[in-house]
Amino acid sequence: ALVFARDPASEDETHARNALALSIDAAAVNNVVLQGGGEPSGALLPNWISGYAFVFSGAASTDHARQERAQSQHLPNWTLGFDPSDAVARVIAERVMLNARDVGITLQLAAGSSDLRLVRVRLTSADPHVALAELTKALQLPQPHFENESTADLYSAEKVLLQSHRVIPLLHLRSAAALRSNVHDWNVQLDGTWSLSNVWLSGEKP
Repeated sequence: ALVFARDPASEDETHARNALALSIDAAAVNNVVLQGGGEPSGALLPNWISGYAFVFSGAASTDHARQERAQSQHLPNWTLGFDPSDAVARVIAERVMLNARDVGITLQLAAGSSDLRLVRVRLTSADPHVALAELTKALQLPQPHFENESTADLYSAEKVLLQSHRVIPLLHLRSAAALRSNVHDWNVQLDGTWSLSNVWLSGEKP
C-alpha cells in the first residue's frame, strides 16, 4: 500500500490523491514485477477475510485519473519513500512514479522521510475486526471504530479509512515457504499462520 504521512490539506490535494490512486496499474505490477504472486486490490482486507473487498475497485483508469488531476489547481510535488534494502520495493516504487507521471503527477523517490511511503504489512489475524485494527495500527492510521461484530459494521469502518485519502491499497501478496522433501503434513493458513500440529519428518533418501 501507499500511505500518506498526513491528511490532505485541501480539496485540490484530495483530487490529486484520487488521481494518483487511479493512475497506478497494480495488475501490471503484479504480473510483471511479482510474477503473479499477488492479487491487485483497492481494499485493505483481502476478500477471503471480509467478503466485500471486490466492492473497492483498485483498477487503474488513466482517463478518470486525468479527470481528477484536472480538478486540482495546485498539484503537489510529492516524495515517495520505500525501503532501500528491498529491491522489489524499489522497482514497484519506480513503476508507481512512472504511472503517476503519465497523468501529470510528479513523484520523487526518497530513501528518508517522505510525503508518502510504499509499505508492506503482514496480516496478523484471521479475525477481520482484529486484522483491520492491527493493519491501521501498523500503517499509523486512525483506529477504526466498531459498533458491533457485523460485516456491515466492518465494511463501514474500512470505508471510512479509505475515504480519508490517507492510504492507497495496491496488492495482497501471498506468502510462500520452501520445504525439504522429508517434511510431511505441513500446512499454512490463509493469514500466513503455520499449522505445525500434524507435521512429521521422514528419513531422507541418500
